[in-house]
Amino acid sequence: MITNAKQLTYLNAMGIDVWQQKDQCLTNEPSQNYLTIDFAQLCQQPFFTDLLKSLTITLDEVTINNNNCINLGLFNWQFSDTKQSQYQNNTLITPSMEVLTQQPKLKRELWQLLSNALI
Repeated sequence: MITNAKQLTYLNAMGIDVWQQKDQCLTNEPSQNYLTIDFAQLCQQPFFTDLLKSLTITLDEVTINNNNCINLGLFNWQFSDTKQSQYQNNTLITPSMEVLTQQPKLKRELWQLLSNALI
């Protein structure tokens, strides 16, 4: 199983196709309320597009599942009403994009989570 972007890059360079399940969004906490995603609006957010570029993911590779889960290939991303970010079972859960962009501490926390989990 691929655990980070570096391994995926190496396998792709060797011409090895990697199959990843794309329709699964894990909900670790059933009581947690996930926000609905407006993909068109999300694509207008510079922070979101910059994050995708840093992970070498294009908008064509991004899919939306159940209107509340973004599938980025390497991991799933969901927004919730929480005030902190977490990464478990290949699922990233963060506050909304609007909250993330307004609070530098949350952005830093997100970058640290992603760098520890994927790079």
